[in-house]
Amino acid sequence: MSPMAIFKMIEKRTKAAGIEKFTPHDLRRTFATRMLDVGADISIVKEAMGHSSINTTQRYDRRGFDKVRDYIRAIAI
Repeated sequence: MSPMAIFKMIEKRTKAAGIEKFTPHDLRRTFATRMLDVGADISIVKEAMGHSSINTTQRYDRRGFDKVRDYIRAIAI
């Protein structure tokens, strides 16, 4: 399947769902964040994403401060 075919499929589903803006890149961000959510090591996520730098992978992390707070609480107990 070509990148354009994937884009068109996502575009069609986005419109059908009434979502204003959504791109294939949003799927990459969601994939990376979900892997991190379930405890995958960032180096594993880096490999799965095909990044050459862990810094690039870190920019995909959309877990936010709530997750940081959860980790702080977990080690404070």
